[in-house]
Amino acid sequence: MRINACSPGFTRTGMCDGYTGTRTPKEPSLGASVFSKVLFGPLGAGRSSTFFKEASKAGTPLADSVAVAEAWGAEPK
Repeated sequence: MRINACSPGFTRTGMCDGYTGTRTPKEPSLGASVFSKVLFGPLGAGRSSTFFKEASKAGTPLADSVAVAEAWGAEPK
């Protein structure tokens, strides 16, 4: 069994309703791109105990999206 976690990052969803800050949320398709890369692409192949996140900034074209992997328990940078 493999266990991993994914985060789309700060994405424009219902959870952002009423957000009044200055940070711009990503489009849902950009945030969701990490899930397809982990499930169907090489990013998650054979990995376990890994945290994957969509690291692109809002406004990044979907074709240029960047997802990264970090080991669980990794020290913050």
